[in-house]
Amino acid sequence: MTELQLGPRLRSLTGRCETFCVAGCCGLEAFDLHPIHLASGLLCFQDAPRPEVLAEVEQELQDLEQRMQDLPPDDYGDICFIESLNTSFSLESWREWATELQRHLRAAVALLDR
Repeated sequence: MTELQLGPRLRSLTGRCETFCVAGCCGLEAFDLHPIHLASGLLCFQDAPRPEVLAEVEQELQDLEQRMQDLPPDDYGDICFIESLNTSFSLESWREWATELQRHLRAAVALLDR
């Protein structure tokens, strides 16, 4: 199985959501993608304007999915492992997780724009 890495913006944002436990123990169950955690993560990026950061996050998500497209599944249907999330993904499970992250990220932006 291929190991993939989150880009730096995604790694930082997900790190702010690692509140229930640690990924090394609980995998995705360690992460709370609540908009307040993502908003907190967005506030930490002082090196670029928020629209630029959001565009970079979107690009990192797209780049990962693009890399996953041609990966062969293992016996369980998983195509990659992302160490910082301690999780194996099928293309479908990645898309579900990425969609959930994007939905909560939009809510985080709405909180910050108030």
